[in-house]
This record gives sequence, structure tokens and C-alpha cells, in this order.
Amino acid sequence: MSMGNFERKKIKGAFVVIKEIALNSSVGWSFVWPAILANALRSIIDATVFILIAITVYSNSGFTWSGISFPEYVLAGLFAGLMLSSSLTIPTGSLNFAYGMGELDVYLSLPYGVYPHVIGSLFYSYLVDIIYMITYLTIGCCLLGCWPNPLNVLYAFLIIVLGSLAVLGIGLLSSISYLRIHVKNPEPLTWIINLLVNLLTGYYFPISLLPRQLRFLSNLFPHTYVFKLVRFTLYGKGIPIGDLVTLAIMTVIILPIGILTYVKVIEHCEKKGVFLKWS
Repeated sequence: MSMGNFERKKIKGAFVVIKEIALNSSVGWSFVWPAILANALRSIIDATVFILIAITVYSNSGFTWSGISFPEYVLAGLFAGLMLSSSLTIPTGSLNFAYGMGELDVYLSLPYGVYPHVIGSLFYSYLVDIIYMITYLTIGCCLLGCWPNPLNVLYAFLIIVLGSLAVLGIGLLSSISYLRIHVKNPEPLTWIINLLVNLLTGYYFPISLLPRQLRFLSNLFPHTYVFKLVRFTLYGKGIPIGDLVTLAIMTVIILPIGILTYVKVIEHCEKKGVFLKWS
């Protein structure tokens, strides 16, 4: 077989793994669509509960943010946060899961390594996230009686995609913990970052309510800009160009660094046998 044919078959095989993982990640090989439907049902319940809690809080407080009611504030946060969360957790979480299932040995025996597994896991998570996003927005709008302009929804989604790339860079960077801990253990950096994101970036409440010292830390996270931009865009309040430019710059800087770091960490783990469970 010529080198050109080998490379083509290698690339084709990698895409096959990506596709199969994307359709079957975490749910087995026989229950893909039932699992997706179950996720859709769960998202309906989650959306209803979150929005009703926000409505209850708003009815007692009348809290607004930049002309946006608290239920609308919560709805936009739910809509924006899903893909950001997957971007942060999947680069390492998919490796932890595959190690626990004894699958990393198999992927390492293939010419393309673990990368198709990670990419496929990302695609699957994004697919489920989009189902949740559609459900959250539909249920929220029905309960609140507000229907955003479809063009605003599209712009908000594009902002989420841009922000997800920046957060993906952070998720890839968090793999540096594998230089110190074994892949069988939960990756600690992601847990810490998630904790800070929930506290500092405006997901649950405006960052203006934080102490001044913590507000500075908020500006270090792409999430902060995504949540603000999505809330303004979704409800037709305009697009804060300064925040959009900042988010774009963060993406251009963080994502390449994250990719390079991830590749180096994977190479290190392969050489040290960190990924091997049965071999």
C-alpha cells in the first residue's frame, strides 16, 4: 500500500470513529435515539423547574438587569451555558470515561490515537446541548410570554459558538493536570474552573452583585462575555462591540495554546503509559 493510500485510509478511519462516537457516546451502541429522546424529556423538566423558580423569585423581588427581568436573565444563562460547559469538561472527561471503560487501550492501538474519541465525544455533547438549548428556549418563552426575534437567536447562538471555542481552549489546557495525576482520577482543574465560573461569571446572578475584588477575576473568563453578549443580543438590546472584540481576542489566543498543550500532554501520557489499563 502506498503512503498516500495509507494516509487516506487513516483519515477515513478517524472520521468513522468520530461519527460512531458522536452518535453513541455514553449511551452504548443500541440506544442512541432513545437516549437522545430521554435527554429531550429531561431538558423539558429542567427548563420548566428553573424558569418557574426564577418567576417565583422575580414575583417577590422585581429584580431586573439592564431592562431584563430575572426570569429572562436566567433563561439566557441556561441557553448559553450548555455548550460552554461541554467545551470545558469533555477534553479531559472523555479520556477519564474511556479509561474507566478500558477503551483507551483500543484507541491507542489505532494509527490516529485518542483524538477521534475526544472529537466524537465533543460532537455528541454538542448535539445533546443543542436539544437542551431548543427546549430551554421554547419552554422559557412559553412560560414568560416573550419570543425573541429569530435573527437575534441566531446571533446569540453564533456568540455561544465563538465563546465555546475560547472555553474549549481552557478545557484543553486543563489537561496539564495529567502531568501530575493519573487519568483514572477525576481531573481537578476542570472542577475548580467550573466552581469559579458558577460563582464569578454572571451565570446565576449579575457580577455587579459581587465584591469589587472578585469582579476583576470575572473579566478573566470567556464565560462572562458570552453571558452578557447573549443576554443583550437575545432580547434585542444591541451587541456590546467591546465585549465581542474581547471575546474574539481571547478565542484567538487561548484556543491555539490549548490545542498545542493538549497534543504535548497526550504525547507525554502515551510515552509514559498513563492511558493504558489492560496492557
